[in-house]
Amino acid sequence: MPDKRTDLLVLQDVRVTEVRFADGARVEMWISPAASNDGATTALVDAVAQAVAQLPARMRETLSHIVIHAGEETSFAEDQGRFFVLYTGTIARRIAAGDLQETVFHEAVHATLDVPFASDSAWRAAQAQDGAFITRYAERWPQREDLAESALFGWTVLAQPGRLPADIERQVRLLMPARLKVLEAIYAGDIDIVPPAVRPEC
Repeated sequence: MPDKRTDLLVLQDVRVTEVRFADGARVEMWISPAASNDGATTALVDAVAQAVAQLPARMRETLSHIVIHAGEETSFAEDQGRFFVLYTGTIARRIAAGDLQETVFHEAVHATLDVPFASDSAWRAAQAQDGAFITRYAERWPQREDLAESALFGWTVLAQPGRLPADIERQVRLLMPARLKVLEAIYAGDIDIVPPAVRPEC
């Protein structure tokens, strides 16, 4: 149960919920005992599960688990263990702002695609060919954050054309055409697939 606030990795009485998807994928959620087992926390966990359901199948199948702590900290991911960490207060804020799905997608990219793609020669070549970044965050940390930032826009444009405002979609296609081609190969088989239903089981 990694936590930004402590070096302690092991907790007792962690509640584990397995989320099963209609396509056969399963993702566990490890919920800290400090996150009370009440209706509010259950609603947050359900919202995270629904966001995971929107991920490309490749990412959902690779994701091992999600750690959920009580509190307000920024999310983070671990690529070797294939998991990411969320905090209940931050989840609630993201829901209120309408961007929980984007947060889950971003962290899931770190957990499932950073290895092997972020350092791959094809991705680096596409970066150089495009010569621009989709966000300032990606531009500031091109080796660490560009894939996670670009993958979200790429998935939306490739799998859900028309979801973004027309001017934003046009900018995505203009700013990262080479990276879109790489992402299309990464997402091969996932495009045009309806996200599966979610069946949480405690």
